[in-house]
Amino acid sequence: MLALVAKDIAALNLPRLKGVYLGGGYGRGEGGSPFYNDLDFFVLTDNASEIEKDDIAVALDVIAMAYSPQFGDGFHVDFCRAKNRADFRKDEDRVMIQELLRGFVPIFGKAESLSFLHLREASALPITEATRYLVNRGMGLLMARRGGETVFSRVNVNKAILGAGDAMLVAEGRYDWDIRRRAAALASPSYDRAVAFKFKPVGAVASWEDAAKIWIDAVDAVISTRRRDIFRRSVRQTLRWLKRRHTFGDPKTFGMDALTRILLPMRALVSEGRFGQPIPGEMMKDWEVFN
Repeated sequence: MLALVAKDIAALNLPRLKGVYLGGGYGRGEGGSPFYNDLDFFVLTDNASEIEKDDIAVALDVIAMAYSPQFGDGFHVDFCRAKNRADFRKDEDRVMIQELLRGFVPIFGKAESLSFLHLREASALPITEATRYLVNRGMGLLMARRGGETVFSRVNVNKAILGAGDAMLVAEGRYDWDIRRRAAALASPSYDRAVAFKFKPVGAVASWEDAAKIWIDAVDAVISTRRRDIFRRSVRQTLRWLKRRHTFGDPKTFGMDALTRILLPMRALVSEGRFGQPIPGEMMKDWEVFN
């Protein structure tokens, strides 16, 4: 399938496209069988303008939509937003980029094209990566709560448990790039079961209520561990929010990091735990903009 994707990408003949790389769980050799994780492709461009990036995104989305339905409910082929070298460098401290460097499959272009990026120590990840884990997995829980028992809900319930544990390790400076070593560091039966399900997504998975409690406990633990960092306010964060959201948002959290501003009301919503509850439009928009 990857060979077919590569052939389709090459046929696009996009002059600014420099490389496409399979990352995520499958790129690192941590993908489940049968298919459980999405296929996450990272896209490198050569000095592309924003308009050219948009054109590349439209072209790659056609390929994504053609392949996603072939692998069943809940599975997607995802191409990230195209990035120039400078864009990748801005995100160099993020988990997703560091994990990409530790395991990827070149689909289009050369592996050496990513050599401009630098490896970072897992113990030095910024606290925003802990809040990012919690925000993304919290949103997954809220989306899963809107429907019944589906592949999508099972996937996101399991991912919430993994993300909760990973967030705590980041906050404590104990994160590791290998998921098995993270499991050993946490020594948590629920995390161990989630790891097993990740590699072999069959059989029982935790209930939504159990996963929500684990996620909420992780939110509280991360806040308790890094309270000063999480609640810090700055002019930079103020301007960042205003520039991208064109609104002041909740005055109680004004000036904090955007992910913290999303996480706090999200915790309250998850704690309500009502089946089928709608996700507030503003929360969804904030998540889409800052995720």
